[in-house]
Amino acid sequence: ASLLGGERLGAIASDRFALLKSSPYYAAARFNLIIGGQAGWPGQNYYIESNSSNHDTIALAPYFGELSVYSTTEQIYGPLFARPLDDVTHGRVQESVSEIQRGGGQNTQLAIYELNFHTTGGSVPLAIRNDFVAGQGGAVALPLHMLLYLREFNATLQTAFASLQYSFQMENDEWVRLWGMLRDVAATGRKRPTWLGVELVNHAIQGNMLRTIQGGDNPSWSQSPINGVSEPITVTYIQSFAFRDNLRYSTILFNLSRDQTQRVRLALPASPTNQATLYQVAPASLHANNEDSTQVTLQTQALNNFANSYELDLPPYSVTALTWEVDALKLTGAVNSNTIYLNWAVNVSVPITSTWTISYTAGSGTPSSPITGLLNSTRAYTLTGLTNYTWYTVTLSTRLESWSVLSDTARFMPTDRLIYLPLILK
Repeated sequence: ASLLGGERLGAIASDRFALLKSSPYYAAARFNLIIGGQAGWPGQNYYIESNSSNHDTIALAPYFGELSVYSTTEQIYGPLFARPLDDVTHGRVQESVSEIQRGGGQNTQLAIYELNFHTTGGSVPLAIRNDFVAGQGGAVALPLHMLLYLREFNATLQTAFASLQYSFQMENDEWVRLWGMLRDVAATGRKRPTWLGVELVNHAIQGNMLRTIQGGDNPSWSQSPINGVSEPITVTYIQSFAFRDNLRYSTILFNLSRDQTQRVRLALPASPTNQATLYQVAPASLHANNEDSTQVTLQTQALNNFANSYELDLPPYSVTALTWEVDALKLTGAVNSNTIYLNWAVNVSVPITSTWTISYTAGSGTPSSPITGLLNSTRAYTLTGLTNYTWYTVTLSTRLESWSVLSDTARFMPTDRLIYLPLILK
């Protein structure tokens, strides 16, 4: 796999890439020159990196799913769900990245050229082995690995292995249900949970990844170093990721608990429209699979009451994604006697030279003279001298660089009949 050593592989790859770069048709922006590294021996990546000067990326195949301890559910699935976090903190992928950097590869990108279970060794009984690799655990573990590699190492090129293959013959002549992620495409269309988990997160991956912050109870468990976990690690049951592409947002939520539903509340970066789509893979059993019948499905649900602080229950061993959009401009406000306090949020880039215009109409009357020239950075304005108990239609607008108009309209009624509620702190 490494051409008899990392030094030799790095040198040969660098030589061949130099020939490619010498071509008049070579354009750096159109090529990504990748050397295949080794996740199984992180130190090999130091020799590859330090012996090549013409590559852009080193690619790894950090297979997972070691199963040498398997007496209980916790022994089997605790390490499976903790291993992705271990990979990016202390495990072989983190070690590989450190070795690449030690070899001078501060600008070398990481790619994943193959990823899936590799539960092909040891003495684990075949029934336990196949339940492990073909069951719901794969819908959680495979995409969780890939999202963590993306977040922690900016690994934007990743490939799950593979689409087709019913089973693989091990050295003991038994057949383990690897590596095909599609169980039966031609006759029934059944997909293995590994495929469904990856398909789900691909509904949500878009634009740029955002940072998520978790608070509240945020429960966790302490995982001992077994079944491929390199050292003790504390793992929160909820793992969260988010993305944004202009006005489109998404989040991906994992519940790694083996037996407990977790309730979450979403604090969103911008007020959404009330429409969202929920995707979820959450079968009734952690041992559910699609080998002989469909037990694991990707469910899709339209949400018509989506809002900031939306709450939902995440079933155990599940993966959930939500996608939604926000308004480019959202005008809100509060009222007092003869007064409207306006506030607005902007979710697109507005030219620095642009200004805001506010116009308003009382009832069905004549529009007032517009208020113009409000600075680009303005996000609030107070309208005074208004008539109580009268509906006002207020429009806020500005011009974008394309000369299109960005605007929003809302209605308010000033009033002097206000109710003040006492605030009691417990």
